[in-house]
Amino acid sequence: MPDHVLDADRTLFIGESPKKPSIVLYESKDPVEVREGIEWAFLPQNASEKTKATISTLYEVPNGYLVRVSMHHDHEGFGEDESTYFYAWEMGRWRLLGKAEFTRLY
Repeated sequence: MPDHVLDADRTLFIGESPKKPSIVLYESKDPVEVREGIEWAFLPQNASEKTKATISTLYEVPNGYLVRVSMHHDHEGFGEDESTYFYAWEMGRWRLLGKAEFTRLY
């Protein structure tokens, strides 16, 4: 069962405005099951009391772009974890390059 289903228009672009993008890096109008990573970064801040994620940095690299997504997940009283994802946008496709996680239990 998914953590959340996202049913909203989402676009990550480089350009003057959403109506005049130079490059569209991510666009979706269809509902998507959201589990981790880049889809969580498109949710509004109040979408979940347990998980928060943001696209914190966009880098231009020789073959495309690199995006950093920072995510925090609360395990409802027994701990929390923080994750950092690096996604590459190369030749029209996303690729997860790496992920680092830090978990605290209490």
